[in-house]
Amino acid sequence: YFVCFISALQDEHGLPKYFEGDRIYVRALVVADYDNAAVTAHFRAENSLSAWMNTHKVPAIAGVDTRALTKHLREVGCMLGKIVVLSEEEERRSGLSLSALAALPSATAAEQRGENDATVTPDKAEARLRVERRQAALTMWEEAIRNKAKNLPWEDPNKDNLVALVSRKEVRVYKSTVVDPNLRDVLILCVDCGMKYNIYRQLLHSKFEHCNIILKVVPWDFDFGNDEFDGLFISNGPGDPERCEKTVANIRRVMERKIPIFGICLGNQLLALAAGARTYKMKYGNRGMNQPVIDLRTSRCYITPQNHGFAVDESTLPRDFLPLFVNANDRSNEGIIHRTLPFFSAQFHPEASGGPTDTFYLFGDFIASIMKAQTLKQVHTTPFSFPQKFQKVLLLGSGGLSIGQAGEFDYSGSQAIKALKEQNIFVVVVNPNIATVQTSQHMADRVYFLPVTDEFVTKVIEKEMPDGILCTFGGQTALNCAVKLHEQGVLAKFGCKILGSPIEAIIATEDRKVFAAKLEEIGEKVAESAAATNTEEAVQAAKAIGYPVLIRAAFALGGLGSGFAEDEETVRRICKEAFSHSSQVFVDKSLKGWKEVEYEVVRDCKNNCITVCNMENLDPLGIHTGDSIVVAPSQTLSNEDYYRLRDTALKVIRHFGIVGECNIQYALDPNSEKYYIVEVNARLSRSSALASKATGYPLAYIAAKLALGSTLVELSNSVTKETTACFEPSLDYVVTKVPRWDLRKFESCDPLMGSAMKSVGEVMAIGRTFEESLQKALRMVDEKAGGFDESVCHFFSTDEDSAPSLPGSDFKTSSSGECMRGGCGRTDSGAERQAALLEAELRRPSPNRIWALALAFQLGWTVDALHEKTKIDKWFLSKLQNINDIKRQLTQLTLDDLTRADFFYIKKYGFSDRQIAQYLMNSPSAAALSQFDVRRRRLHLGVRPSVKQIDTLAAEFPAHTNYLYLTYQGIDDDVSPLAATPSVSAVFAGARAEKREEENAETCRDDEDESLLRRLSKSSSARLRTGEGDAPGKQCFVVLGRRRRQETLRIER
Repeated sequence: YFVCFISALQDEHGLPKYFEGDRIYVRALVVADYDNAAVTAHFRAENSLSAWMNTHKVPAIAGVDTRALTKHLREVGCMLGKIVVLSEEEERRSGLSLSALAALPSATAAEQRGENDATVTPDKAEARLRVERRQAALTMWEEAIRNKAKNLPWEDPNKDNLVALVSRKEVRVYKSTVVDPNLRDVLILCVDCGMKYNIYRQLLHSKFEHCNIILKVVPWDFDFGNDEFDGLFISNGPGDPERCEKTVANIRRVMERKIPIFGICLGNQLLALAAGARTYKMKYGNRGMNQPVIDLRTSRCYITPQNHGFAVDESTLPRDFLPLFVNANDRSNEGIIHRTLPFFSAQFHPEASGGPTDTFYLFGDFIASIMKAQTLKQVHTTPFSFPQKFQKVLLLGSGGLSIGQAGEFDYSGSQAIKALKEQNIFVVVVNPNIATVQTSQHMADRVYFLPVTDEFVTKVIEKEMPDGILCTFGGQTALNCAVKLHEQGVLAKFGCKILGSPIEAIIATEDRKVFAAKLEEIGEKVAESAAATNTEEAVQAAKAIGYPVLIRAAFALGGLGSGFAEDEETVRRICKEAFSHSSQVFVDKSLKGWKEVEYEVVRDCKNNCITVCNMENLDPLGIHTGDSIVVAPSQTLSNEDYYRLRDTALKVIRHFGIVGECNIQYALDPNSEKYYIVEVNARLSRSSALASKATGYPLAYIAAKLALGSTLVELSNSVTKETTACFEPSLDYVVTKVPRWDLRKFESCDPLMGSAMKSVGEVMAIGRTFEESLQKALRMVDEKAGGFDESVCHFFSTDEDSAPSLPGSDFKTSSSGECMRGGCGRTDSGAERQAALLEAELRRPSPNRIWALALAFQLGWTVDALHEKTKIDKWFLSKLQNINDIKRQLTQLTLDDLTRADFFYIKKYGFSDRQIAQYLMNSPSAAALSQFDVRRRRLHLGVRPSVKQIDTLAAEFPAHTNYLYLTYQGIDDDVSPLAATPSVSAVFAGARAEKREEENAETCRDDEDESLLRRLSKSSSARLRTGEGDAPGKQCFVVLGRRRRQETLRIER
């Protein structure tokens, strides 16, 4: 939603630091959702995306079902398109103006319309007239748009030589900023076919051993075949490579001279053409930041950024060339290499500033080939593990359910058993909890309902003699037990091997002192910290670090025994509890108010690494992540933030040698690029279960397979059935997790949230917008809530934070944390009491925080004021304010006012029928309404949700999954309904009859709800609608065409 200020941000070569070219070449932008009112507090943000695009004259359209569009392109291939927008002059000529649309009919006119019909009240007549005027205006806009679309010519970029358009026109020389006068100068000639600025930066700003870099950059058609230089670099570029005949001819002459050559993207295709191979146009192309590519020399898989529509035909390569890389998804060529000469290329972008740079090492390989000094090259070896056959494996469960360790470990353990059984392994489970799936009769081969302690597990090992033990699927309980078994020598005595992550890696992540030392070895840091084995040591450590500090118990679950201390007295109090759970405590510098971000990372025995999901806490650091609302993927990080933390996560998991899945948590300073690593969990966790369900990636199942020695490349994506498990999921939706409390059962519990987890469960919701997923989740957390609902707000009073009782107040107070609810129509003293409690709640949050935010917005608090009190990011707060703004708009309307477009707009932000009725009833002119009245009106207008799949790759590949969610921001379903069974056929028949009756009664639907793909297959002019527009305003048409056939998709805004 934002861009940084760039006019003065240039390097010493005059290149902009944050852009890849001198201007924007993209012709238009299509997005699913855009909120121009969203506020960003990112320290780099200087402008909104909308304003920046307006400056560069790049049109954009939002409100599109991008998933349906992706599916269509996947099937028919790339298509031509138009976005048609009326200018202000064209609006005036068509008789359209926003002021005219905003004008409402007078009361007199409404009464006149009601004179001839006694059943039509003036209010209803006025509402009907408003609807008719809006519909008439939309019809006028539609006609004007269609007339302009007919006269707007198609523009086919494939007819142009795009390389000639984007290539520089003059020769320029650059010298490296990292220069050693004692080293040799190396001249690299770069052919600019649309060369990205980050290629300049990587070559000029990186320190390469034994040489200084000089770049000579020439245009695409420059005659360089006979020039003198040390190495040839062929850059990326757009369009058909066969249009670059001059470049290909020059490359052939360089190949004859045996000068080292390295090509990227288009450079890969040009090198192949120069070698005598052929290229072809792909149906869809490979585009995105998460394309998995396999190095055919080592079988390592890398995540790469790509954007190309042509590929090399491997079957036409001459005998002296070999494929170097292959795409793990569609098996297309991703690079070639000569058998004996220093020629190689990559189809992807190892230099990309906007994506992963996992393959930057290729630049080093290129420089090494130029130096021609074999002794200077680094030796790389490929990790190899000899096949091992496991006959019997012991799986440690998590024991009884407790706060911080509940059903998510039953899920992970069950998935592990499934993976083991597929390998014909005899599975033994130790878990005393009978109320789990993993202890069911059909799961494990043998179950011991015993405590997961070293004493009992030792006896099981002695009796069963397993070949290996899995300890990362049972939470902290299983992990602690395995560490004790290792320290006691039990595992070595009975020849029982820990599968997956080595025990040394587990200990290193759990012991804070070892953990910090290991991170320092790779240049990463944790917040200033010290370990203590008694209270006096903890007090001295706190004084040395400086207050406030965080006290944490080692090897503890869910932050048990932890807390923030502002003084010595608090340190002693917290340590008293912490040492009851552990023999060691950690004293950490407090980072309250920083962002908390998590990454779920997977690594196999061959060092392939991927990040499956990243998540962001709505609450700042200081509240346990188990008690915080969590959003996936992150919403407030910049692209640079995301990939910087991703690169760190991969570096950390490789350094510790973790095999399987791990979770890494960061504290990120919202006002700078500074971050600390909070902790690394070398096991499945609550976040792992959330990430697995959020992305559709079976983390626990894959982790179990990896523990047995499989690699990510060998395993398949269980959703697509045709791609590998070595990929990073794409999410075209938002997932929100909201914790659930039940503090009424724990009267002595402090209700305030902090570093120790207190929630007893959580819910997860999925939507196309943050507002939609949040409101869905809130309705599941509290059945009384309609969504982001101030009416369920209550307060927890404590001796420390409660305001003094006021005479006449309608609030009840209790020092034990009794729930106190407020109502409407309070006295002045009651309002003062409410304000005081609200202030305390925002300052020291309890489980009531989200409802208190709803109340605060209802009372007129601003985003800035709430940010100051809560430190919640302004982006999240502005989204909550958006929900509140829609509530207020609803109170000014009646049910008859709501058009089909209004319903889609409201539903896009997660409002339920009950919630809509609740706020319409607050309108002075509204009669008593129920959710059933709203539902009937909604169905009458044809407003129904679409069914979407959680398919891991955002519709780029066909999915085979029944993992679904509903959303109103869609135009078709990803799956078809199942055929009715005989036992329920009558029910379905009745539903179909009711649906036919509703459709016959509709007068404004036409064919608007028909499937996009069906419409496109039947007609050359189809209407794609997610609603008739958010409000009377500008409309846009997206017109798509392919070959001789033209297909029109209409999106109204």
